[in-house]
Amino acid sequence: MTSNNRALSNIADLPVATLIEYVQRLRVLNTISQIFQNEDLSDEVPAWSNILDLLVHCTTCNASNCHYVRTDAYISALRTSLESGTLWANTLMRLQELVQTKGPDAKKMDARKQRLRLWYGLGKELGLTAHLPLTPPVSNPAHGSDKVQVRRNVDGCWYAQCPQHGSVDEALERSLARCSQCKVARYCATDCQRADWKVHKSECKVLKGP
Repeated sequence: MTSNNRALSNIADLPVATLIEYVQRLRVLNTISQIFQNEDLSDEVPAWSNILDLLVHCTTCNASNCHYVRTDAYISALRTSLESGTLWANTLMRLQELVQTKGPDAKKMDARKQRLRLWYGLGKELGLTAHLPLTPPVSNPAHGSDKVQVRRNVDGCWYAQCPQHGSVDEALERSLARCSQCKVARYCATDCQRADWKVHKSECKVLKGP
């Protein structure tokens, strides 16, 4: 793991072609999995969370001026790594167990939930599926102590009345447009986004963060 740390210290400056090599040869996803599951390595989590954010970004970006543009070879490398030995599913199960385990203080529990969301998000972008319940109501900083039910892991279009709501389809996932504010909610059409705004308005502020 130490050698991986040194090799990946400048990962943010690497082209996608080199990221593919790191995914395949250095097994970066296996390393992230180990660190996310081992709370004795909590000091390393922020740096590796940033790396995972970059890997997720590369699955969706098609901007011509971006250094990290989605390629079929990159997606294939990620999928192969995550499906090898059921890495994604097994890690997801373990992270879910940690979230459901009572005992840690609120800060540690929030950190567990964040690791779960990040890991789940990568698999979701690749069309890998698993059932995750809605997160419990959380405090909305913009509304004092008010509680807001926040959706985080919705398959398909977020508008509940849309035929694509809850749909598990890789092609659909790639075509969904993200909310410009929170970057989390996704919709198949502008009409769906407008119709869902009454529900999404409050949670959007929470998902966007401070």
